[in-house]
Amino acid sequence: MIGAAEVARALHGAFRLLRLDPRGLDEFDATLEGFWRSFYAAVLTAPAYALLVVLEFSEKVPDSGEFDWFRIFAVRGIAFVTGWVAFPLAMHSLTQAMGRSGAYFRFMVAYNWASVPQMLLYLPAALARNLWPEPAAPFAMIVFVAILFYQWFIARTALAVSALLAGAVIAVDVMLSLAIAGIADAMT
Repeated sequence: MIGAAEVARALHGAFRLLRLDPRGLDEFDATLEGFWRSFYAAVLTAPAYALLVVLEFSEKVPDSGEFDWFRIFAVRGIAFVTGWVAFPLAMHSLTQAMGRSGAYFRFMVAYNWASVPQMLLYLPAALARNLWPEPAAPFAMIVFVAILFYQWFIARTALAVSALLAGAVIAVDVMLSLAIAGIADAMT
């Protein structure tokens, strides 16, 4: 079980990292136990993810009103969980290959908790894009690039790697996310 104090400390660290303050890493429990508890961030972001699924499919609902929401949420729920599992598994091998296995927990704990501020940035952009597709597109793109930069900063700082290697780490996450999303799209 995770306590409110640890959640608050971790979120404080994630927001410090969002302000590009590397001392935000000091706020996380970078142990095996802290790693497992950092997946609580998935619980915090799940309602916003569900709202994003509703936004995505609300435009696709046929005029008859018949739509298999159960299937959509089942597939997208599995994709959500798969995304939360796939990247940490990939990073376990990658940190070993990079000679940075000692930084694995520090990186993954920060990366997991960082999903909360990322969702807080992304959700308004997605809502705006849904309501005003053309005018909001540049805003959504800026938010997307800002999130990628935030992830890159975490990778570079937590793993203590070069800018290029941090970019490669983020590219792995993006490719995994796109693959999982593509499979989910094909199933819904």
